[in-house]
Amino acid sequence: MDLDSAAILIMSVCLEAAILVRAARNKLFIQLPFFCSYMAYVLCGALVCTLVFYVLPGRYATAFWFHVLIVTLAEFGVVLELADKAFRSYPPVLPIGRIIVVGISLLFLAFSIIPSIVVSRPSDLKLLDLLKYCSLAKCVAIVAILWLARICRLTLARPIAGIVIGFAIYFSVSTANYAAAGEFGRSLYAGVLARLVPLSYALALLIWTVSLWGCQVPVTPARPDYAAAAGLSLPMREQLKRFNASLIRVLRRK
Repeated sequence: MDLDSAAILIMSVCLEAAILVRAARNKLFIQLPFFCSYMAYVLCGALVCTLVFYVLPGRYATAFWFHVLIVTLAEFGVVLELADKAFRSYPPVLPIGRIIVVGISLLFLAFSIIPSIVVSRPSDLKLLDLLKYCSLAKCVAIVAILWLARICRLTLARPIAGIVIGFAIYFSVSTANYAAAGEFGRSLYAGVLARLVPLSYALALLIWTVSLWGCQVPVTPARPDYAAAAGLSLPMREQLKRFNASLIRVLRRK
């Protein structure tokens, strides 16, 4: 491991630890469980891979790529969680956001990911194509989330907006990196391109740290009590609630 890679690794580990500490203090593990679990796994995986690099260097490649594949799959869950949180304040669009993320993922799985795996080619090219199409699918899903939020004129909370922007940068650079690695081979990939993904991830970590620092993900507000706001007495409010429930049951029967 050269000096540049070590510096990027140390910076990433420090930022990941800071994000997890802030998430614990702001109780974000409850509101963003997938993202916080993702950060915890990436931090532990990076430490384990570093330990394997120095203790069992012959097993490092296997441990590294296994870690990368697990992280790649976990990121789909994080993107789905971001779509859920982004449109939580606008319930009519909430199912559409989930459908878009799942639909994009399934389309890439059927038309890009699976064909790249089943074709007869060297295993390293198959792995690069798998990572490339997975990153592209997540990047398209992130862009779709931002586009739908713009169409609905929704303002994303600062933590959610920061996480989305950070992932957009990370996924787009990863897609270009894996595509270039498969196109130009290991000679170029071992040089500049090998540092692009760690650098883009470190930039995403910096954005996440700034966006999460001092902020909390807004909890879904409870349904307002319009009867109480109108100043109605408690018995009248109870009668209105029973009337609304009866009316809903009648309409459902029809």
